Amino acid sequence: MRERALIAGQFPARRSLFLEALPGLAIPPKQALGIIERATPRPVTPVYTELSQILQVHLHRALTGQEGSQSALAAANEEVTALLDSIHPRNAVPSRANPWIWRGAILLLALGALIALLLRRARRRRRPTAPPGSSALHEAGLAWSLVAPALACIALTAAFPLAWTAWESLHRRDLRTPWLGAPFVGLANYLELLSSPRFWGALGRTAFFTGMSVVLELGLGLVLALGLNRAFRGRGLARAAVLLPWAVPTVVAAIIWRFMFDSRAGIAHAALADLGVVEPTFVWFVDAAGAWVPVILADVWKTTPFVALLLLAGLQSIDESLYEAAKVDGAGALSQLVYITLPLLRPALLVALLFRTLDSFRVFDLIYVLTGGGPGTATEPVSLLTFSTLLEHLRFGLGSALSMVVFGVSFLVAVLYLRVLGAELTGRAE
Repeated sequence: MRERALIAGQFPARRSLFLEALPGLAIPPKQALGIIERATPRPVTPVYTELSQILQVHLHRALTGQEGSQSALAAANEEVTALLDSIHPRNAVPSRANPWIWRGAILLLALGALIALLLRRARRRRRPTAPPGSSALHEAGLAWSLVAPALACIALTAAFPLAWTAWESLHRRDLRTPWLGAPFVGLANYLELLSSPRFWGALGRTAFFTGMSVVLELGLGLVLALGLNRAFRGRGLARAAVLLPWAVPTVVAAIIWRFMFDSRAGIAHAALADLGVVEPTFVWFVDAAGAWVPVILADVWKTTPFVALLLLAGLQSIDESLYEAAKVDGAGALSQLVYITLPLLRPALLVALLFRTLDSFRVFDLIYVLTGGGPGTATEPVSLLTFSTLLEHLRFGLGSALSMVVFGVSFLVAVLYLRVLGAELTGRAE
């Protein structure tokens, strides 16, 4: 048994062998024996993976200075206790729902139906009436019949999953504890999110990432588009080369940037260390603030060409005679940019802003591969928290509520941008 332990490099199964010298082990045998004698077995619980993640998150936050050791221990104890209480049979949610939950849900549905009815009536009032004897009704019926197949596909692929997710978010469905069933809990999952510091932290980090990346991408994309819009030799080749980062898969780009900022062999880390920006021993991915640098740079590097392409299309739609007239009037390059280019480029800027804001708010794969949301939860966005809740912890009710929150915020942002864009286009048409 001693020879087997030496060959395999593992601890032996006999206690007496721990008192001997066993070279090649990661921990000295006597020290390992003390750890084993004081160890306790893992608790028999279906939520052990989530318990382990809670402990790891707060341990990493304490080690990286995001919170004190005592506060991290207290927060971990509170979350672990709440999780164990939620699956205990005595504390389980009863299958019979609270009548006030039903009344609240019915009230929300009634308010939604009333708002939809008012919007429909307002739209009908603004719609011009068809003159007698016209074929407007026939044309409207033909139009609806032509788009009906597309609407049916949208309903099957988008509307039905969305409605099902909304319905699931009103239940406490946990695949780890099927014996508890899936009782209707109304807005309890949303209330749990509103009382969760981790959710608000993820939402704040998502907003920070969205703001930083979108601002940098719009600024650099505009500069790049202005340069590519000029006439020079090899312009077509330059336009094709600029799009190469956009063509790289996000996972591949994340791995490349992780290697570049590796503290041992990363070229970006070595360059910044030589310039004196950071210490040679600085580790980017264990620092709460430093981990954001490769994340934001990787996103800006990959998606700036897409923004430049959208803005370049808008620049090419501007009439060159406007610039010629401005030159005749003595306007310089800066005046042409401020008074001609930017006002006429506003629709393209709004479209690029809409696309990039929605994509940045729903970021997942880049951060999942690059940092995994760490250290601790320093770079964890809402989408990564949703993934962890749904697919790692199998809490389908709470995960569905998170998904609906992401959808709701994205929908509101899209509606706001589209209203601004519609008003801009209407003003230009008038």
